[in-house]
Amino acid sequence: AKEIAAGTEGAQTGEPAGGDEDPARDARAWALFSRAVGDKGNRRAAADALYKARAAQQRALAQAQTERPEEVPKARARLAALCLDLAAHHAQDRDLDAALSHARDAVRHDATSTQAKVALARLHLTRGEADASERVCADLLKEHPGVLEASMILADLMVAKGEYDAAIFHFERLLEQEPRHFSAL
Repeated sequence: AKEIAAGTEGAQTGEPAGGDEDPARDARAWALFSRAVGDKGNRRAAADALYKARAAQQRALAQAQTERPEEVPKARARLAALCLDLAAHHAQDRDLDAALSHARDAVRHDATSTQAKVALARLHLTRGEADASERVCADLLKEHPGVLEASMILADLMVAKGEYDAAIFHFERLLEQEPRHFSAL
């Protein structure tokens, strides 16, 4: 099992140390390590740790698929969350191609994740891909009508396109769900 550097092989570097007997635990350890070094400003080490966490979680997913099928949805959700973390990391570094790729991976691993779909829509919007962002939000709202962020993105897109009736519809929807939504006011 991985442990954070307490007299184990990672003691000199502060990295998680251990073997592959529990890849899910390894993934959690690498994710925690990523947060710790990221909080100290070491973005490169944080990204490297996230990639190691994702690889370990991929192994955990493969293991769950063969040994514990009931744990597959949870393993997929964890893998999607790691992909989202990588997408956010790359977006912060303005590497939008890599960020978009990781956001797509997150949706692929967990198609039920509204967070992943909103992140994907926002990245499309940041890249100037309004039509792709609109499609993602529209599909998301068909499945989950209560996702406020998707409604806000669509409303903003409609205003930008000059489709004011559609924008009003989305703003009204937002205000019905959250009457004090200041952005919609």
